[in-house]
Amino acid sequence: MSINIKKDSNEIIRRGFDWTLLFSAIGGSLSILTSIWSVSPEGLDLDDDGISYPYTKVFLSGGTPDIVYTISNKITISNGETYERSFAVTVQTNVMV
Repeated sequence: MSINIKKDSNEIIRRGFDWTLLFSAIGGSLSILTSIWSVSPEGLDLDDDGISYPYTKVFLSGGTPDIVYTISNKITISNGETYERSFAVTVQTNVMV
């Protein structure tokens, strides 16, 4: 996991994954059947997740300043295989983008 996103505790942001390279490597006519998001530690809200092949997305809100959260996305594809990717979110106050 090398992605670290900074987020203000008052922001609601959308993040997700592009699974295009995975599907290119596997080949065939596959689809994403399920997309399950999780956060560790608890305290950051995950809302309105979705699939728009080959992308998965989730909205992130809340969180406690100075806490680094790990957001994970586990997908199951139509051939039964599962894959998981993660990124970090550091919650801060007054984030300037």
